[in-house]
Amino acid sequence: MNSRTLGFIEVILAGMLFGLLGFFGKKATEYNIQAEELLGLRFLLGSFFVYCLLKIRDPSTTIKLPLKKVLFCLLMGVGGYALFSTFYFAAINGISASVAVLLLYTFPVWVLIGGWLFLGENIERQKLYIFPLIAFGLYLLSYSEIVIQSWWSFFLGAASGFLYAIYILLSRKYLQ
Repeated sequence: MNSRTLGFIEVILAGMLFGLLGFFGKKATEYNIQAEELLGLRFLLGSFFVYCLLKIRDPSTTIKLPLKKVLFCLLMGVGGYALFSTFYFAAINGISASVAVLLLYTFPVWVLIGGWLFLGENIERQKLYIFPLIAFGLYLLSYSEIVIQSWWSFFLGAASGFLYAIYILLSRKYLQ
């Protein structure tokens, strides 16, 4: 299997598993598992599996990163990914998972707008497909269970998408 096909399969699997995050997050909260515990376990397992895959692919693989990049990645993990994920998991305690996912998945719009405003990126015509896709997603989600028990949870869900966009923009600008 060539690397392009493998990459495509990995992206599809990652998207499918990321899409199940709301379901498993809701189940975890039913068993009183805190967001921080879930995220810690998720990153521990993810790191372990990535390391194993790297070693299987090439046993002589070593990972060497400059200290500046390691520190930036740690900062992005704790202050970026963990923050918006915590907001997302906190949001599903007061709104339905479908609404939380909808709010999180506003991030592509924020990335386009933020890239245009702060990074001087042009919004290419082929990227404009994102707006009708989001509208279609809103339409599909409108047929699912929409529950908002707490407007604070709604705010946290909206903030998760916005913070995810900031995370992506900073990663794009400062990481290769």
